Amino acid sequence: MGWIIKNKIITILMFLLLSVTPVYAYSLSSVRIANKSANIYYVVGSYTYVKTAWQNAISDWHSAVSSSFTEVSMDEGCSLGIMNESSSSLYGRVNYTTSGSTITGFAAYVNIGNTVLSSASSANKAKIARSVACHELGHLLGLNDLTSGTAIMNTNRNRLTLYTPQTDDINGVSAGY
Repeated sequence: MGWIIKNKIITILMFLLLSVTPVYAYSLSSVRIANKSANIYYVVGSYTYVKTAWQNAISDWHSAVSSSFTEVSMDEGCSLGIMNESSSSLYGRVNYTTSGSTITGFAAYVNIGNTVLSSASSANKAKIARSVACHELGHLLGLNDLTSGTAIMNTNRNRLTLYTPQTDDINGVSAGY
């Protein structure tokens, strides 16, 4: 009788050991900026809270993965700016050009027309815009969107409380470079 129980326990343990595989929530894109750095300029008009959001997001990524976004004049860099498209689900966007797997030019946007953002209090606008800016910079650093998990790249994240790179985002960028 004891050997039957032992065999069942061994079988269960073997099943558990063989069925457990490491899970990486981050999803890497096939493209990214070279060396985690780019020259940028701002196109935000009078939306100073968006410029502050971009600056905070740059600082957040720099602290997390030593990325470098350097402000230059308009004709020398890639843009971080605003778009104005009425939507309850579109918070931002990145358009880019590539050479092979390297992003060589880009325009990244915070959508000031997003109905959640546009109707938020000033304090909440700052948090939401920072979350969006950080997410869009994540794309430039080689990360894809996620639909679950605690990550800035999760499109379903709470933008009022999650506006900096998380462990999964940092691990993803580290894996990509």
